[in-house]
Amino acid sequence: ILSALCSCDTWSSDNGQIDGMWYLSELDSVSNNQSINYRERKVFWSFQGTILQLHSASCPKELEKKYMCAFDYRNNSLRVYSVSLYDRMNGNKYLSEEEISEVRKFGINSLDETFRIESLSERVMILKGSKLRLVFEHY
Repeated sequence: ILSALCSCDTWSSDNGQIDGMWYLSELDSVSNNQSINYRERKVFWSFQGTILQLHSASCPKELEKKYMCAFDYRNNSLRVYSVSLYDRMNGNKYLSEEEISEVRKFGINSLDETFRIESLSERVMILKGSKLRLVFEHY
């Protein structure tokens, strides 16, 4: 019995508190400090391993698009890059700079963007980019 228990692999990441699903609740403009309540848009960022998934649950399921990104999390910064449209059947399609508008509703303004982590706890994460401050609640 002991050998059966030891042969099971368990996988975990070193992402700490950032792992899991986060609900984007507020967007703040860095330039003019105006805030937008984002709760009704039902935007989620989900971190696992080295992958970040972006999706919005406010669309009907058949119209909902999901996006995948790579991310690096270290030293109070979060780099999000290699943004692609998630398409399990046909393969993911990487976005071009001309297609960046597709992911702006998720708070991302560049295909390679670095955010400073202003706050990170079990319940709240606040990220500051060059244009926006994003306030998340752990889901």
